[in-house]
Amino acid sequence: MTDLTKYKKEELTVGMMKAQLLVFVYFLPSAVIFGIPYYMLWSDTFSKDAFHNSISFPGGWSTPAVIAVIMSAIVAHELLHGFTWGAFAEGGLKSIRYGVAWKFLTPYCHCTEPLTVKHYIAGAAMPGIILGVLPAIVSIITGNIVLFVFGMFMIFSAGGDFMIINKLRREGSGNFVQDHPSKIGCFIFRPEQQ
Repeated sequence: MTDLTKYKKEELTVGMMKAQLLVFVYFLPSAVIFGIPYYMLWSDTFSKDAFHNSISFPGGWSTPAVIAVIMSAIVAHELLHGFTWGAFAEGGLKSIRYGVAWKFLTPYCHCTEPLTVKHYIAGAAMPGIILGVLPAIVSIITGNIVLFVFGMFMIFSAGGDFMIINKLRREGSGNFVQDHPSKIGCFIFRPEQQ
């Protein structure tokens, strides 16, 4: 494991209430960037019938089907964090922990070892890109309203990740980041000579 004895450790965390507000702030630009082009090209898809005809499940759009899609997407979100961080962690996937913060009904993925800033950011960004941005782009090309709604939901779900990325974007490449084990955020390790 990386020796961080000559690094200064600083906590970069956000309280739950502030984090929930910031998620909306980080979502708004995406809603504009993807929503305006989608609406300009495919405004006719904004109807109940168009939504139901875009994609169908066996048995239709029932509440259990919607819940199954949402739960699967949330699991995929956390797995993407874990697989990406695990690819860069010295301990591989053995350094990855999954769980649920039951107090907030929030699933999480936690990397137990420090990563370089760029590797941490890659793992933090991956779910928002793969499950949010890419489906939103494809929906603009195809006019699939269900894919658009899914992409926007997953971008919104990645708001906390984007918040952490924003906190880390000015950090030097020689710095290390480690997940905070119990708060929203992380620890940053900077060389003491900085």
